[in-house]
Amino acid sequence: MLSDAWVKFQVRLIEVAVLNDRTAFINALLDLDPAFLHRRVPPPPQAIEHAFTYAKTHMLPMLLRIWPMPDDLPHAAGNGDCARVRRWFDAEGKPALGDLASQAPATSVHPREPEWGEVGVQQVVDTALAWAVLNNHFEIADFLLEHVADINTNWSSHEPASILHELV
Repeated sequence: MLSDAWVKFQVRLIEVAVLNDRTAFINALLDLDPAFLHRRVPPPPQAIEHAFTYAKTHMLPMLLRIWPMPDDLPHAAGNGDCARVRRWFDAEGKPALGDLASQAPATSVHPREPEWGEVGVQQVVDTALAWAVLNNHFEIADFLLEHVADINTNWSSHEPASILHELV
């Protein structure tokens, strides 16, 4: 199960381990040198997204051995990178996100619910707000709320619901 034929399975093991906070399991798997570690471009994961969505960012150092940190507003916010968050806004304080297809949630490999529609600026900023709050980066959450984030957003990890739903 460590061979190239099992790469998708290996990646899924890591994704589930992140959801269940199984750091020791991931370290043990990485010590076995699975095939996905030798791919020039590793298969797209949900593991990093899970780390932010489910407040498991303490697992990022081992995940970043496999995949690079996405360069977008939500990941900067969820990681507590104030300087990087501010760079996603112009001098007037408006979001300067560039191509929305390169911003979470558009980059998610998780299928989007049809009722969420296309990804827009508001969804990107609200995802950043959610990840900042879930990962205890409240100074970033305050900044985002001052710069178009919607406290009443229906962002959620798996269904349209408020951020409060996630925090409970």
